[in-house]
Amino acid sequence: MVVVPESQMRNRAAKSVMVGLSLTADGKLFPYGCGTSYNTPMPPRSLEIGPAGRAAARAIERTRVARGYSQRQLAARVLALGRPMTFTALSRIERTVRRCDIDDLVAIAAALGTPPQALLADWPTELLSAGEAAT
Repeated sequence: MVVVPESQMRNRAAKSVMVGLSLTADGKLFPYGCGTSYNTPMPPRSLEIGPAGRAAARAIERTRVARGYSQRQLAARVLALGRPMTFTALSRIERTVRRCDIDDLVAIAAALGTPPQALLADWPTELLSAGEAAT
């Protein structure tokens, strides 16, 4: 069991968290924490970016280029708005290597001078048809 000090935690709301590692039958290590039921292993989180995320990444890049900003310039504008963003993070978002969370999306949209929904307007057709089928 490991206790992570507050200074090393991303979420500073908690003072510390207890984390352990569990070895599965196939030899993989899974972390578990004090917040999980019966200290069961946490499943690995999928890092795959879905069709809406890919469409948003394309829209971010398309809008950035149309405004004449480099990735460094846009990242600096996002940072000036108070959202931590490096040009490397922006590059990874545009290349769909990194997920763009909602806070990133809103800050990027503001830095681009466009409403956030404009970056979500290019919905993949498979999502639209799935939504229509559900209604």
